[in-house]
Amino acid sequence: MGNLYYEGMRVIHNGDRDLLTGTVRVLLLTDATSPSFDATHSYITQVLGDAGNTEAATASYTGQGATGRLTLASKSVLETGALVEFKAAKASWTALDGFTVAAAVVFFFDTDDTDSEAISMHDFTDKAANGSDFDVRWSDIDGVGQVFTITNS
Repeated sequence: MGNLYYEGMRVIHNGDRDLLTGTVRVLLLTDATSPSFDATHSYITQVLGDAGNTEAATASYTGQGATGRLTLASKSVLETGALVEFKAAKASWTALDGFTVAAAVVFFFDTDDTDSEAISMHDFTDKAANGSDFDVRWSDIDGVGQVFTITNS
């Protein structure tokens, strides 16, 4: 499970954004420096403004999806009492090459990075993009997996 950004949680809680009907995307960060998580960052411009957060920029990345950023599919939300669980299908890039993946950032896409709220950062063991397909699986379950869980206590 990822680290959650305050603004992403606020817009979900207030009903300003809907995980099912909104455009939820994921981008990849490289290991150029260690990814840096700051829960107070609201928008993707702030996340990418941290010195530790470098988005992949190779042609194998930017040529896929929306300049490399993939839209999450098969989204579902399960609410049980105070627990909210967001699930989505794995994110899959084809034949990534030329960088090492260090983390993924999930966000609500709007018109550009200045108004696209960050939702979560998923830091994982660095993996070299060596021309093979690259998947971010949200859990150990094939198909649709848990992206994050929120408990309202």
